Amino acid sequence: MAPPDAAPPDRPSEQHDSELDQFAHPNRRRLLFVVGAVVLIGSAFILGHWYDAYRAIVLDVRADQMLLGFAKKPPDWVDGRITEPGTIVVKEPWRWDLEPTTVEVDDDVLVALYQRYTKTYTGTLVEIRGPTRPGAFPVGIVRTDDGGREYVNLVDTVLLGAQLNRRVKKDRGQWDPKLLPKDAGTVQFVDPAESPGERP
Repeated sequence: MAPPDAAPPDRPSEQHDSELDQFAHPNRRRLLFVVGAVVLIGSAFILGHWYDAYRAIVLDVRADQMLLGFAKKPPDWVDGRITEPGTIVVKEPWRWDLEPTTVEVDDDVLVALYQRYTKTYTGTLVEIRGPTRPGAFPVGIVRTDDGGREYVNLVDTVLLGAQLNRRVKKDRGQWDPKLLPKDAGTVQFVDPAESPGERP
């Protein structure tokens, strides 16, 4: 017989429940942490979108998306198609949806962005001007087949290996022209000072 002041031994079921509680408590804490993090991130996204405000121009559209061009950040696809390419859209603070709007004087950067994205031409690279300052890129001058002129920065990913007399083509939806297959000409840098009336 057990002494009167001795505690009765745990029953098997009580001991099993205690082991389950010890296992469950850390998992519940982890679950609560994950749920809290998701709620916090979701709330921050919603509040950020509500508070956000910007103007953009529609560069391209898909079935249910629009490619927006911005003045100070890279283009981005957004869900929802509310208008056609070339339209200025505005996002007001504390409003969820974009709205089409009219072109204003300060939208010249957006309009130029759309023109560059949608422009099409073929032509010949007639001049390659050296950099005008440290860190700048050479500039290629393209004489288009319709008699116009286009100026292209010859960065590493644009007209790589470009040489005089090379044929180039600019398609809609591309930011810069690409080289067409043809025998390469001779590289000849032109001093910008020799062409005072031209755009660098």
